Amino acid sequence: MNTEGRYTHFDSGTHGFNAHTPMWEKYQRMLVVWHTCPRQYYLCATKIAQIINA
Repeated sequence: MNTEGRYTHFDSGTHGFNAHTPMWEKYQRMLVVWHTCPRQYYLCATKIAQIINA
């Protein structure tokens, strides 16, 4: 993308648009927080934020 000069509004950052980022540990932390929610399928904005930020 950088060599063609297209889509300059996207920042490739250090990941270089690599979608194969290791996420297993993050997902495991998110799952632990989700399991502590009393109503796992009816989450308020606060609980969603807690899960995302796990």
